[in-house]
Amino acid sequence: MKKVILLFSIVIIYPSVLFASNLRVKSDAVILSVDGVTATVELNLLWENSWCNVFNYDAVYVFGKFKLKDEGKWNSIYLEENSVVIENEGYDADIRSVGFFVYRNKEGQGDTNVKLRLRWKLNGNSEKLLTEEMFHSRQIFFAFEGIEMVYIPTAPFYLGDRYSVNTFNSTTLGGIPAEDDIIGSNSGFTYTASSNSNLAVNAADRKNIALQPDKIAWSGVAPAVWQVDFKTARKICYFGVSGEYRLLDKGRAVPDGIWYLEASSDALTWTELWSGGSAFWGTASQSYPIAGAIKIEEPAAYRYYRIRIPEAESAVVDNMIRINNVAMSEMVLDDPGPVLIDETEHNLPENYPNGYRGFFVMKYELTQEQYVSFLNKLDCSSQYARTIGGVLDALKEGDYIFGTDRTRPSCRNGIILYKQREKSDDPYVFACDLNPLNLPNSDDDGQTIACNFLTPADMLAYADWCGLRPLSELEYEKMARAPYPYVPKAGEIATGGTNITGGTGLKNAGKVSEYLNSGNVNAENLIEGPVRSGSFLRNTRDRTECGISYWGVEDLSGNLAEIYYNCDIYGRQLDGRKQGDGGLDIDGNTDVPLYYWPQDSMAFGVRGGSYAGIEELAVSDRRNAIGYFSSLTDRKPTVGIRLGLGRLPEAESSSLTLENGLSSGSVIIRDTVCSATEYTITGSVSETRFNNLYSWYCSKDYGKTWERIKGESHKDLTLVGLTLNVPFGTAMEYRYKRCLATPTGSGESGVVALVVGHGFKMNRLQDTLIPCQEIKGFVATTPLPSYFKWKIIDTDSTKMPNEEDDFHSSYKVVTSDLKVGDNWPNGIYYVDLSVESQNKQCNWSRRLEILALPQTIDPFEGISESYMFMENAYVLAHRWTGDDPQEWHLVEDECERIAIDEKTGKITFKDIVAENDLVECHFTASLICEEFPDRVYMKRAKYLCRSCKDYYDSGMRTNGNYLIDPDGFGGIQPYVAYCDMANGGWTRFDQISAGWHGFPGHNARHYKNRVTDYARFVALASVSTYQKITSVQGTSESCCDAYYFMNYNNACITGLPCGSKGSGNWGDVTVTINRNWSNAMYKSYFTTDGSVGGGNQGTYFSQMWFK
Repeated sequence: MKKVILLFSIVIIYPSVLFASNLRVKSDAVILSVDGVTATVELNLLWENSWCNVFNYDAVYVFGKFKLKDEGKWNSIYLEENSVVIENEGYDADIRSVGFFVYRNKEGQGDTNVKLRLRWKLNGNSEKLLTEEMFHSRQIFFAFEGIEMVYIPTAPFYLGDRYSVNTFNSTTLGGIPAEDDIIGSNSGFTYTASSNSNLAVNAADRKNIALQPDKIAWSGVAPAVWQVDFKTARKICYFGVSGEYRLLDKGRAVPDGIWYLEASSDALTWTELWSGGSAFWGTASQSYPIAGAIKIEEPAAYRYYRIRIPEAESAVVDNMIRINNVAMSEMVLDDPGPVLIDETEHNLPENYPNGYRGFFVMKYELTQEQYVSFLNKLDCSSQYARTIGGVLDALKEGDYIFGTDRTRPSCRNGIILYKQREKSDDPYVFACDLNPLNLPNSDDDGQTIACNFLTPADMLAYADWCGLRPLSELEYEKMARAPYPYVPKAGEIATGGTNITGGTGLKNAGKVSEYLNSGNVNAENLIEGPVRSGSFLRNTRDRTECGISYWGVEDLSGNLAEIYYNCDIYGRQLDGRKQGDGGLDIDGNTDVPLYYWPQDSMAFGVRGGSYAGIEELAVSDRRNAIGYFSSLTDRKPTVGIRLGLGRLPEAESSSLTLENGLSSGSVIIRDTVCSATEYTITGSVSETRFNNLYSWYCSKDYGKTWERIKGESHKDLTLVGLTLNVPFGTAMEYRYKRCLATPTGSGESGVVALVVGHGFKMNRLQDTLIPCQEIKGFVATTPLPSYFKWKIIDTDSTKMPNEEDDFHSSYKVVTSDLKVGDNWPNGIYYVDLSVESQNKQCNWSRRLEILALPQTIDPFEGISESYMFMENAYVLAHRWTGDDPQEWHLVEDECERIAIDEKTGKITFKDIVAENDLVECHFTASLICEEFPDRVYMKRAKYLCRSCKDYYDSGMRTNGNYLIDPDGFGGIQPYVAYCDMANGGWTRFDQISAGWHGFPGHNARHYKNRVTDYARFVALASVSTYQKITSVQGTSESCCDAYYFMNYNNACITGLPCGSKGSGNWGDVTVTINRNWSNAMYKSYFTTDGSVGGGNQGTYFSQMWFK
C-alpha cells in the first residue's frame, strides 16, 4: 500500500497550566489507503492539560480543507458518518457535517496524544469530486485545522445582575408576550387606517407570518396612520410593531426616519407618547409575538392610540408602509431580575439558542494566526470581502492590512500582505508580523494574539467556512458565570469577581509564551491592543486572577469585545440548529440563508468589553448589545469573534417516587399530606459520569403554570410545613416535577401531586333538639379521605352517622339518643366527633353541644296550606319533620270517605260513596308526639280531589271553584278549577288562548285555539274519560280537523254534527279521549287546525271541559 505524505497545518499553539493548550498536529497527516469511494487518513492530535471532570470537559474541533494543485481556492473535506476511529482508550469523537470533536469520555487531566483514523468521502464536496488517481498523482493538497473548545453543559443559569447597563431584568426578554398583548384580544375594539382601512384589523390578528405565510398585512400610503379605538381609556405601557420582512432589500415598506406613537381621548387632539427611528421598527421573520417591546416613559389612560409614519423608505418605489402585527400592553414588563433561563418556555423563538442546552464554545477568541490561515485558503474576491476590499491591490508586500497606518501594526494587529498575487486571479498571501524587525511568521509575530478588526460579516463567513455557528448573547452570559443556583453579583466580570485590575508588565511580547506580569484582565487601554489568550494564567493564582470563567473559557471579559447575536428584534431570529456547511458564496460571504442567520446589523452587538474599556467588562453589561454596528462590515479595533456549536442533547430518564411508594410515569400520581412534618419526594439517579444539576418546579393551579422552587437543586425534594399555608379544613393540590440536566442532555420527570389538607369543617357547633321536630344536625366535611366517629358523652354511647362517605359524615340526634331511663332530655348535652385520616397519619377532634328542650311545638301553627306530599301520598301539612315517632287519629269525617294512617298520617279514600247534598266535605285529625305526648294537636281540612268528577263522586253537588290536583304528588301543584256539578262533575280547562296564529310548517295565518299550560292539559286529560268543546265555529273547514285535540291520532271522529264540510256554528261536541300522545297537533300545543290553503280561516271553539 502506497503512503501519500500530505501538506498539513499546525493551527493552535497556547500555553496553559490549568487547561488544554499547545494543540498541534503531530507529524504528517498520512493517507493510508484510497478505495475509489473514501480515503483513509491517519493523524495525531497532541495537546497539553486536557481535562474531563464531573462538571464539563475540553475538546478539540477538527476540520479539513483541500485544494487541487493548480488552484488557489480551498474546499471542505466531508467525512463518512461514524468514520472517526480513535485508537486510544478514554476518548470519543462526535462527527458533524464539516468537522468533528475529540474529547475525553472519562474523568482525567493531563497531556493528550490521540491517534485517530477517519474516512474522507471523495464525492462529499459536490463542487470538487475527487478520484483515486488524483491522490496517487499528488494533485491534492490538504490540511486539517484544530480549534480548542470547551463544553458548556446543559444547565439553568441566571441572566442579568440588577445593576449593569441595560442588564436583562425582565422575563419577557425584550418582547411582548401574547398573553400581555391587548391588541386583538377584544372583539369590541375597532381598527382604522389612513388608507386601506378595511385591512387595518389584519395588524391585530395575532398571526405569525412565519407560520402562516398566507397572512395579509395592512399596508398604506405614506404619510400613513394606523389607529385603534379601545372604546374605553387604557393605559398602554409598552408597544411594538412588526413590519415587512425584507432585511437586505432597499426601498422597504418601512419608515424613513422618525415615526410616532400618539394617543387621544377624543380622536381630535393627539398627544405624542413616543418617537424614534427605523431601528425600532421590527422587520423580523417571526412577526408575532412582537419581539421588540418599546417602553412608553410617561404612560396615561387614553381611548385612542395611533401609529403615525410621515415618510416611507420606499418613497421612490411605491411609497408604502406595511405592518404585519401591532402589540400593546398595559402590563409593567420590568421585573427586578435577574432572569432564570431553564428548561421552561421563555418569550423567545423556539430555535433561538437561549443557553440552557449544552454547547461547545471556542476556549479563546479567534487568533491572528487562525484568521491568516483562513485568508490564505480563500480566492481573491473572497479575500477582498474579508479584509479591506480593493485597497489590497494598492498595498506593497509587508504592508499591514488593518488600521490606518500601513507601516506598522495598529492596536497590536500584525497581519500583513506577505505576497502580492502574480496573476489577476491568483489569491494574495498573508502572514503575521507583529515584530517588523525580523522575518514574518517568526516566533514573536503575534500568531497567538486575539484577532481584532473583525466584523459581523467576517464572523459569519468564518463560522460557515469552518462548520461552526455564531453564538447568542444569552450563551455568552451562560458560559461567563456559574450555573443555577448561583446568583450573579452586581457588576461581576467573567472571572467571578468584581475586582478589575488592568494588566501591565507585558512579557515575551508576541510569542507563544506572552504574558502579563500583573492584573487579571486586559482593560483600561493599558496595553493598547489585545494580548494572547491565557496571558494571566499562573499555577498559584485562582480563577478570579487568571482571566478564565467558571467553565474554563478564557478572556470573556476584556481583551476584545466579542460579536454575538443579540436578543432584540432581529437577533432573536438566529436559529441555533444551523451550523456552517464549509463553503462561502462567490463574494466570500456566508451562504447560510437569512432565516437561519439574520444579516441585519441591528441583529448584532458586542459583549464582554475590550482592552480599551472597563465598565462594559461586566458580564451583564449590554450597553453595546444593540445598535453597535453601522453595517455588517463595520470594522473596529476593539472587536473580535468567538464561535461555538450546540451538542445534540441526549434524553435522560428522570422519575420521582412518593412516600406511599407510587412512582411517576405517564399519568399523575398522588399522595396525601395532613401534617406539617417532613415529606420527601425521592428522585431517580442518572447513570451519567458527570455531576447532575436538578431543578424542581411546583404548580398550584393544576399544571397550568409552573414556578421553580428556589434553592432546591438536589436529587430529592424535602418539603416541610406544607399544611401551614393551607387553611384548616381545606385542601390544596400541589404538583411537582423535577428537571435533570447533565452535561450531555436533560430529562423531565412525570408529574406527582400532593393533596395537602388538614382538619375538618363543621356546618355548626351547636344544635337544638325539640321533640318530633327535625334537628338541623351536624355535618363534618374533611378535605382528605377520613374515618369518622360520633360519640355522645353524657350517655357514653357511639352513634352511627345518618350519611357518610370518605369526605363527609352527618349525624342528627333524636330524642331517644339522649333519653336515660324514663327521664326526658332536658338541658345541654355533648357530642364528640373524632376524625382520622385514612393514611393513619393525622387525627382531629371537636366537641359539639346540643340543647334539648322538654316540650313540643304546634305542628300546624303558621301553615296556610292544607296538604303536603310525603312518600307519594297526601298528608295534612305540618311542621314536624324529625325522626321521633308520631301518632295520627281521625277525629271527625263529614263525608265518611277518608282514612288516615296512624303512623304516617297518609290520607286515602274509601270505596263507598256517601249519598248526601253537602257542598264540600271536611274532616278533623289529631297529632301527638309519641315519645313526648305533652299535647294533642288538632287540624280541620276539606277533601282534596283529582278533578271535579272526584268531588262529584264524593257527594258534592254545587257548582263552583274547587281545589284539584290531577296528577298527585310530584307533578303540578294543586290549583283551583271551576266545577260543573249540575251536569255530573265536568272540570273546565281555562288555560286556552285564541287568536290568529301561523301554523307550524305553513306561512298562512289561521284562527286557532292554543294550549297555554301544557302540563295541566296532560294531567287533567290523563285522569279524564271525556272531553268537550262548546260553540265550535268553522269556515270552509273539514269538521274532523277541529277535533284533533280530542282524538290525538289524526283520525276523524265519526258522528260529528257538522258533516264533512261546512261553515258556521257546529255546536257542542263531546268525544271519548284516545290518549295517543304522539300526535303532532298535540305536541305543538294547538288544539284546532285550520285550513292551510289560505289566510284568516280556521276552526275554533268557546270552552273546553274534562270529565
